[in-house]
Amino acid sequence: MNLNGKWAGSGLQLAGMGVSFAIMATPLYVSAPPGTPRVSYTLDLVLSDLLGMPYQLLSPGDHPPEGAPWMVYGVPPQPGAFTLPWGGLLGETHIRQDPPAYWPGNLVKLFPQPPDTRCIVDFDLLSGVFYLVTDYEKYQVQHLDAHERYDLKAYPSDEWHLDHVPLVHRYAQLLGEVLVSRFPQQLEMRPPAFSAEITIDVDFPWKYRHKGPAGWGGGLLRDMVRLKPGVALERLQTLLTRRDPHDTFALLQEVCPPERTRFFFLVSGRKTPYDSRFPWTKAPYQKLIRQLGAAGYGLGIHPSYSTMTDPGQLARELSGLSSVLDQAVRHSRQHFLRYRLPETPRQLLEAGIRDDYSWCRYHEGGFPAGMARPFHWFDLRRNRVTTLKIHPAQLMDRSLQAYLGLEPEPALERFRQLLDCTRTVGGTFSMIFHNDSLSESGEWRGWRPAILAMMEALSV
Repeated sequence: MNLNGKWAGSGLQLAGMGVSFAIMATPLYVSAPPGTPRVSYTLDLVLSDLLGMPYQLLSPGDHPPEGAPWMVYGVPPQPGAFTLPWGGLLGETHIRQDPPAYWPGNLVKLFPQPPDTRCIVDFDLLSGVFYLVTDYEKYQVQHLDAHERYDLKAYPSDEWHLDHVPLVHRYAQLLGEVLVSRFPQQLEMRPPAFSAEITIDVDFPWKYRHKGPAGWGGGLLRDMVRLKPGVALERLQTLLTRRDPHDTFALLQEVCPPERTRFFFLVSGRKTPYDSRFPWTKAPYQKLIRQLGAAGYGLGIHPSYSTMTDPGQLARELSGLSSVLDQAVRHSRQHFLRYRLPETPRQLLEAGIRDDYSWCRYHEGGFPAGMARPFHWFDLRRNRVTTLKIHPAQLMDRSLQAYLGLEPEPALERFRQLLDCTRTVGGTFSMIFHNDSLSESGEWRGWRPAILAMMEALSV
């Protein structure tokens, strides 16, 4: 037998360490087709990570101890075992070209199966999980927007509202309830507790300062030519007071606890019109990065616009930021949330990145891949799990202000809805902020109280 489950516990104390845990006497035994990485990956995610239910994957021909809880998936039904419907997706190595069948309803069911009295659920629940968590649909067809990001509104996940809720968690909950009702004396669910994290992208650390005389003077001239006296006045005030609107880092340190907060730095300089003017070589930028690191904040890189298709540029930016920090950088979020599957995650892995934060439904918020917790990326083309951990974000400040066009109060309500939904499934609520969303400048004028309220809600 292969032990694939994670053992949960309570009650047993490790002497001198104050650590308590329990070892459940009986794991769930699972029979499944041998040598199927898709099956083991999905079982680990659902049973171990989301339900906290230990399990053992049986070798072919093996049976569990008499009376032990037993689930059969993808192999002939067995007396005394709970049979989970099998649709075949997890036994394949290729990528299907057609979207899955589905049944709409309060709980959308992917991969529905013919009625079977031996099965309590009527759809291939594990295939549904795998389809969602791997972003399977984006391997089938590429719908791209003006920035060559995935056009999320063009996919079934949006049409069928699959990513509007943490559907993978709900599938796991359904399976857990069915298993516990079938084996009430032997199984229990121990789902993870709710947590929250604040992530902050530093695209433009300063709006006016540290651009040099030419940059400052040219900007002032453009303001006057374009008849923007308010912006020109703000620029002059910055020159006189040395207080830059985007320099909100002192306020961020007051509100955001270091143990829950990570900054991502765009360090390329202006390689494209969508990048900033602040490369990692600028001394004030280096000072800011080191100060935040010394204060205990998590740090990561914000790879520039072109890195999605240019791994060499990614390597150069990582080298630069690593030299500033005098340590390797392992956390990343793509600028403009631009990534391509499977190329971008592979490039990140090759560059030494171990945690990626680029998955977000940038147009309105929600649950990328149906997930509300970090999970390991599965390389669908190579049909194997990787060491890259994906941290899905449920919301971004610019989603509220720019994409949805909300005012601060309705934006705060949208934030609370997603926060509450994440809390109900024991997820990790992760939100993308930008340092300039606290600036009270430009499009962010009037937003500071709402942004602070969101940060404070994630800090307790």
